[in-house]
Amino acid sequence: MADPRRGHLHLTDTVGFVRHLPHQLVDAFQSTLEEVRQGDLALHVVDAAAPGALDQITTVHRVLHEIGAAQVPELLVLNKIDIAAPAWIAALQRAHPHVLPISALSGEGTAELRAALAKQLREHE
Repeated sequence: MADPRRGHLHLTDTVGFVRHLPHQLVDAFQSTLEEVRQGDLALHVVDAAAPGALDQITTVHRVLHEIGAAQVPELLVLNKIDIAAPAWIAALQRAHPHVLPISALSGEGTAELRAALAKQLREHE
């Protein structure tokens, strides 16, 4: 989406990164993966209520490295903090201190997410 007052923002939604992704699917998503490699920011949204959230974060980081996108700045976001166990959220925050906890449902933390995105956009103008 373009806003002449604020520059240009291109958003791409990717399918979830999964372990042991068949090569034919990797081939099918090459254009999407190329967009990730060329991006100014990877907005990495994690389901904080998922029992495998920590493994999912690790898997995404591994895949980003494998596709040559490890240098793309990442904004790691924990969604669903309204339903995740507080102890689990705390553990995820200890493992990833710069994570932004949010609830897309209630709106909690979304102002901080918008501010972080705005900061990243200003840095890449």
